[in-house]
Amino acid sequence: MKLKIACAFLLSCLAFLPTPATAERAYAWETAFEEGNRLFEQGQYEAALEQYQEALDFGFESWELYYNMGNACYRLVDYPKAILYYEKSLKLSPKEADTRNNLALAEQKTFDRFEPLPRFFLHAWWDKACGLLSLNGWAAAILAFFALGLISSSLYAHTRQYQRKKAGFFLCAAFSLLFVCSLAMGASQYKRLHTPYAIVMADTVNVKSSPEERSETKFVLHEGSKVKIEDRIGNYCKIRIKNGSRGWIPEQSMERI
Repeated sequence: MKLKIACAFLLSCLAFLPTPATAERAYAWETAFEEGNRLFEQGQYEAALEQYQEALDFGFESWELYYNMGNACYRLVDYPKAILYYEKSLKLSPKEADTRNNLALAEQKTFDRFEPLPRFFLHAWWDKACGLLSLNGWAAAILAFFALGLISSSLYAHTRQYQRKKAGFFLCAAFSLLFVCSLAMGASQYKRLHTPYAIVMADTVNVKSSPEERSETKFVLHEGSKVKIEDRIGNYCKIRIKNGSRGWIPEQSMERI
């Protein structure tokens, strides 16, 4: 029986080892990425972008890759694409200051200017707190606090000494609270990262009051504008912009982040 368990464990471990095909693709990805960097340093931005796209086609992605793609598009004066790639980079690594600065520079080149809706300070604080850790970080924190809660509850349940029992009770309460908070923050971070956003790629797009061409135009968006996707009917998506305005635009007029 022990031999069977050991064999099963070994097979499960081998399943996670990189296969030759995966290793080959990883090598090709790295080669294309480095070649793109070399071409970028030489000022060959279109060729660099082709190499970065080739690296992306191998099925791997990283915030550095999207960041470099954004820089290449910025140098090519393709600001909507630059904004798209900077946003993709921030989605993978939200704390990168250089990416945020370059995104702000690219957004200054766009036509639309919308004032965001005022936010309650507690909402802003909550979002900032949720961004302190990545999804993997929150998952690790949840498991750690859960395990510590079990240990402290076991201490409370099995000890007869008053001081240890008291310590076990308060530790269990504290770790339980931290577990619940971590679970809530991790869920909020997951929701934020999986909320669908897009960048308008068409020169101009009429935002309609309903998902059909003959409906009333509410306002006009220009390339480079960031929108939140709230619904989809046919070829139209219901979008929301920073100032809270909503409407419908053709799905082909934008590209998802």
